[in-house]
Amino acid sequence: MSLFFLTTPAFSLCNLSNLTEAISNSKKAIKVNRNDMKAHACLVIAYEISGNSYMAFKVLRDIEDKMSKECIDELHNYLWDISPELLAKKEFTDRYTLSGGDCMIKNTSMIDGYGYLLIGDFLNPSNNTISRHLASFKCNKDFSKCKSSNLVCPECVIVKPELVIKVIDYKIVDLFTINHSPMEKNLRYIKKILQMQREIYAR
Repeated sequence: MSLFFLTTPAFSLCNLSNLTEAISNSKKAIKVNRNDMKAHACLVIAYEISGNSYMAFKVLRDIEDKMSKECIDELHNYLWDISPELLAKKEFTDRYTLSGGDCMIKNTSMIDGYGYLLIGDFLNPSNNTISRHLASFKCNKDFSKCKSSNLVCPECVIVKPELVIKVIDYKIVDLFTINHSPMEKNLRYIKKILQMQREIYAR
């Protein structure tokens, strides 16, 4: 894996094939410029690849707690481009998503036998409409176990890559798929969430 966005001179040698060097170079660059989100992204990815998720998430949380929204958004965008799975893992562990919605199965909102994985709530202040971004999945056992546990079971499969539910005054007013945005990273993110849900279910 290479970080194609690390194009500044300070990161011309940020090679993730040498994780020790990548971590060291990232820390040095951060000391020079605390707002260098490319350096933070390199550090997070290097820690994660080396198996040190604790430090990867520590760096992430430190930025989310102390840095400006612009810096946070920039870091999230870099990480989303490289590893949506890492963000899914971090958000699932924290029980919230960077986009503002719970990482949980909304079995109570089933429509036509489908369940939905919520990956974000977005409010449009002009008309007080909430857009909920979701993944659609189907349970081959009719959610018989999912309903009681609020988790996906091994029989749950993704049916549609991503949906949006329009909600006004807590009522669903529209449901449609997103056709104009790339699906690959959303699917990778969602599949990672489903994988972690199944791991919990299997315990």
